Amino acid sequence: MQDRTTPRARRAALLIAALRHMMRAPLPLMRAAMAGLIASLLVLAAPAPLRASEAAGPSGGLELVMVEEHGCIWCETWNAQIGPIYPKTEEGRRAPLRRVELHSPELAQLKLERPVSFTPTFLLVRDGRELDRIEGYPGDDFFWALLGMLLDKHLGDPSEAGPAALGL
Repeated sequence: MQDRTTPRARRAALLIAALRHMMRAPLPLMRAAMAGLIASLLVLAAPAPLRASEAAGPSGGLELVMVEEHGCIWCETWNAQIGPIYPKTEEGRRAPLRRVELHSPELAQLKLERPVSFTPTFLLVRDGRELDRIEGYPGDDFFWALLGMLLDKHLGDPSEAGPAALGL
């Protein structure tokens, strides 16, 4: 039988599974994870995104800026779990990664919605302007779900693109 759920519905189911998992975590971790879940739900409720054909170029000029800091254990965890594979993924093609140190002049050149307070923080950026962010790293499954929703919001879901967007 063919799976007829949409990518958005699959990500929502993944978020619900992540919430169930988080409920077993110690209280401080649960609070941080709940904040991420609320942000994810807000992304799900966002208005319809631009389609890939409406964006500028194949990645729409997007990049994922990872704000990190020397000695950050969560940055090291992300680097071990996600770093080596990120450029090889669809997400990595849609938003190439750029690393920036927390207190570097390079970060100051970006037009941010608010200051970066935590590392890692992942900024979805177009033309030097922040569009969205993921604060912290709550694990690989949750990270991929959040990033997928942000990319779909700003580029459109490639699996839902019509023939014109695919060049057919």
